[in-house]
Amino acid sequence: MLPWLVAGALVVLTTDSGHSAARILANWLVLLLPLAAWGFALMLGGRWPARLLAAAVLLVLIAQPWLLRAQLGARHLEIVEHEWFSALLATVPPGTAALVVPDDELLRRQAGSTLEVMHKYAMIRAAQPDAAALPRLIGITEYLEHPERAGCGPGTCLFVHGVPCLQQEVYPFTHVQCAALLREHRTTELDALDVVAAPFVPCAIYAGAASQRFCAPALRPQRLRLYRLDD
Repeated sequence: MLPWLVAGALVVLTTDSGHSAARILANWLVLLLPLAAWGFALMLGGRWPARLLAAAVLLVLIAQPWLLRAQLGARHLEIVEHEWFSALLATVPPGTAALVVPDDELLRRQAGSTLEVMHKYAMIRAAQPDAAALPRLIGITEYLEHPERAGCGPGTCLFVHGVPCLQQEVYPFTHVQCAALLREHRTTELDALDVVAAPFVPCAIYAGAASQRFCAPALRPQRLRLYRLDD
């Protein structure tokens, strides 16, 4: 159990949020599991106190999926958006040249970090049966800074007002860009999905009192929208 104890201590001492701790520990699992499995095997084959302790810890680990069943089965906002965007791709209006989608280019420039926001939409598009025939994707940063490169005529491009456009801490710049695009361009709403859901970050790893503190306030009505860019 020593690798688990050392990793747990390092995570607790170096992170300030449960989400960051979970991500770090998950990245270390491939290194921890072989050593931990060997340790459990030794304990289960040893004296009865060691066997009892190993059995108790294994029971706790085995019970985790049941204890966290609400978190594992929740339809987080990102899951709903994934399905909504997939459905939109299957019904794109004829003559659509491109889809303007959220990105996190400003986050990459200012913080040197990325959440692969645009890559998410690209992967959903690539999974469609007729991906080659679908309109190309344009990041919102590229569109705002260089609209002449987009190749969009009046009414030929669509804007996906997805999860990153909603005001939340995970995407500190994107929702401002989405508001700017709607303010600076003439648009027509083509589709909308109203849903009561919470984002992944505050809800995926918390249970009990922590869930009430972090997840419950984030569970609220949200609206995903698709616009046609008319200018």
